[in-house]
Amino acid sequence: MKTVITSAGKDKEALFDLRFGRCPYICIVDKSSDTFDFLKNPYSERGEGAGTGLAEEILKMNIQRVISGDFGAKAQKFLQEHNIQMIVIPDNNKTVGEIIQTLDSKR
Repeated sequence: MKTVITSAGKDKEALFDLRFGRCPYICIVDKSSDTFDFLKNPYSERGEGAGTGLAEEILKMNIQRVISGDFGAKAQKFLQEHNIQMIVIPDNNKTVGEIIQTLDSKR
């Protein structure tokens, strides 16, 4: 299963970012190959449609689950329509690495 985690930075020590469309980076965690990678969010500074733009990119990457603090209404609708699971964590004091460890413990 591939999971996206919204991130404020580009490594596991970076803080989790609560903003879906406006997060500076995303971390893609692939449990089947036990890998993770950080990508810059090309939509983070877009005037309008940042969430929907990122959601469309996530769909192209065959992501099955997204972890963020909040999803805009349009992005949420798009992700629901494409059966991409959304997990909301309202705590921006966690690091991306801590969230990855939580995923590991739920295997």
